Amino acid sequence: DPADREIERRLRQLLFRNRAIPDDHPLTTDWPVAPVICSSVWGVADTTLRTEARGLRWDPPLKSHADFARLHPATLSVDRAAGAARLAVHQELLGDILEVRPGGVNAVRCGLTRKLIVLRGLEPFLLDLHDAPGFVHDLMSFLRDEQLAELDFLEREGQLGLNNGAMDLTGS
Repeated sequence: DPADREIERRLRQLLFRNRAIPDDHPLTTDWPVAPVICSSVWGVADTTLRTEARGLRWDPPLKSHADFARLHPATLSVDRAAGAARLAVHQELLGDILEVRPGGVNAVRCGLTRKLIVLRGLEPFLLDLHDAPGFVHDLMSFLRDEQLAELDFLEREGQLGLNNGAMDLTGS
């Protein structure tokens, strides 16, 4: 089951980190379960492909500066029913040994350049810095506004979690 595999992956990550990285990362009995956030992701498709010979490869959706017009603000929503179902699965599997509880989105990563590279590609982005700095500025402004809107949404919906405890490794 994909949900079971996700739980196993998360447990293995915690065990590996605890064994391999002797730092002050807390290993607790707390088990936060991230909410289910749905997003339209700016109206362009993620084109990550798995190839036999080279592993993962992606084909950036913004091929030209004209493709910028295809971007639009993401539509975000919280799927509370799916979140409750996810929480119930975690509770059933781990509730007798861990403190399973609803968590918030606490792994907020505002790496706008990474998002830009996923949209445009590394080499085109580097060329754009020289050849079309206005385009890069417009794209970064769009990404900045989207990041701020996402943070506002998470706060408004009560889904923004703290990051001062054990890290929620769900990637949310």
